[in-house]
Amino acid sequence: MPSNYCVVAEKDGKPMVGVSIKPSADIFAELLLQIEENASSPVFNHPCECGFMTCGADEAVLSAFLRLAELLDDPVKAPLLSPMIMREIHMRLLLGPQGQYLRGIFASHTRTTRVRRVIRHLQEHYDEPYSLAQLAEMAAMSPTNFQRCFREVTQVSPLQYQKRLRLVQAQRLMLAEGIDAASAGFRVGYKSSAQFSRDYARLFQVPPKRHIAQLRSAG
Repeated sequence: MPSNYCVVAEKDGKPMVGVSIKPSADIFAELLLQIEENASSPVFNHPCECGFMTCGADEAVLSAFLRLAELLDDPVKAPLLSPMIMREIHMRLLLGPQGQYLRGIFASHTRTTRVRRVIRHLQEHYDEPYSLAQLAEMAAMSPTNFQRCFREVTQVSPLQYQKRLRLVQAQRLMLAEGIDAASAGFRVGYKSSAQFSRDYARLFQVPPKRHIAQLRSAG
């Protein structure tokens, strides 16, 4: 929203220093997840969709801003401490009176962060079987919303994404360890060697044995 402000000088003419920061959507989204995961009861009410608000800063927020400003004169400590202070400011804003407004602003970003968390889990456990309902539960979303958000991030469905992870990993195993297609398929979670060969050929347009030979001959 368009806005404007001005500083009214004190009568004694003392100079004033202003400090502002650009909030990080990534930090807000990450902290929102951590707060929700660690809280025994809901921390926030329903997010407010108000477009603009102001509120007074408490002593803890002002102290963090002061410590951040003091780092301007310390080039050694600044790159080490400023990220921690910035994170503290984001956390205090989320837990302050404006938390519900910030949650409304970054709610969609939070959903994306939840999807990315599931993606990381799939990357680490690609060989384990999962249903759509299980993955949606990890993201604390309904299966329908999770599948829609997952497609927005990856352009494929969750199960298609896991299948591609398995096929790419199987390709690496065949190239690096010299194992055959059937063994590679079983290593990455396939129960049927025939199904693995069909999925591999569908993704890479070439059967696995021939494709690996082509890749090796191409260096």
